[in-house]
Amino acid sequence: MRRPQTVDAHVYADPNPVTVAIIMATKGAEMAAERWHWCEPRTLATLARIGRARTGMAPQGTRIRTSALAGRQAIAVEAAFVLDSLQAVDTALGVPINSTRSALQARGLPVPRNAASRSIEGQLGRRIKLGDETALAEREARRAHARAVCDVLAAALALVPEQPRAGRFRLPPVNDDLLAALAGMSAAAVAAVFPALSE
Repeated sequence: MRRPQTVDAHVYADPNPVTVAIIMATKGAEMAAERWHWCEPRTLATLARIGRARTGMAPQGTRIRTSALAGRQAIAVEAAFVLDSLQAVDTALGVPINSTRSALQARGLPVPRNAASRSIEGQLGRRIKLGDETALAEREARRAHARAVCDVLAAALALVPEQPRAGRFRLPPVNDDLLAALAGMSAAAVAAVFPALSE
């Protein structure tokens, strides 16, 4: 059953990231904090970073380090949308936690939120603590799949010389060059990235 809409739901709605970025750039953080007084300063800073990326505004100084993903931002971003799990991407690429989240925010993209994948990871963790060896094998299989997806994306993205400055990265069209680049890779990973090739 849907909750009825109230005036508060409209007045205290989540602000548009582009609007937050413009207000912060022209009027300052204090004005943004006053305008959206129900939002935490950290939330406003994140929204402003996303808004700046979407509009192509020059980034402001940030404490988020993205050097861990040097040269692999495209793989991390696209793998996050394929796998629906930021933790799986960070683990597959061997980077610190939240590196993929930072890469998404830097490109002005929303963070994929999938409660189902978090639930599965939590259940596996609990089963592993109880000594369930099949759960350990399942978790390793999920991690191997995440690594294979990253490998497929690395090979595919290498075929696209120019990428947009913000937003999602472009994948190559399905053609003979792509098929040659993906030869010998995990069929499940290829199907996850390119569903048209699963037929």
